[in-house]
Amino acid sequence: MEEDAKLKRWRETTEALLGSVVSQQYCQPYSISIVPEELRKQNEDASEPKVVSIGPRYKGRRDLLPMKEVKWRHIHICMSFLNQTQREATEILETCMRVMLEHDAAVRASYVEELKLDSFDLATTMLYNGCFLLELLISASHEQGIKLLKFKF
Repeated sequence: MEEDAKLKRWRETTEALLGSVVSQQYCQPYSISIVPEELRKQNEDASEPKVVSIGPRYKGRRDLLPMKEVKWRHIHICMSFLNQTQREATEILETCMRVMLEHDAAVRASYVEELKLDSFDLATTMLYNGCFLLELLISASHEQGIKLLKFKF
């Protein structure tokens, strides 16, 4: 059974990589790596997230759970930018989830280690991390804009 699952994952990953070449999209395999052991030994804590992590690697770590709530709030903030009805916002989120599920093999191919999450859990993780990053960039951009407006030339 486990051998079948490994074979299926290998096939899906390989198809995602080959498909990106054929469609002229770029999917860099194993681009999300782990810190090499030699570097980790020098300072074990330096490569570990303290407050927030992005992606599925540290999902479920108790010390990072408070930020999970913050990330979920950022989905709401992102949806409020769109100024949609509740139904329209739900449809947008469902579309985003479908697209995330369609890219499951490509996401998995990007990680050096095997991800233990099922497709739905991985898609959910990618969605709330993506909204968190998007809103973070938008708010930082807005703050920079305000600073520029106040700057006297």
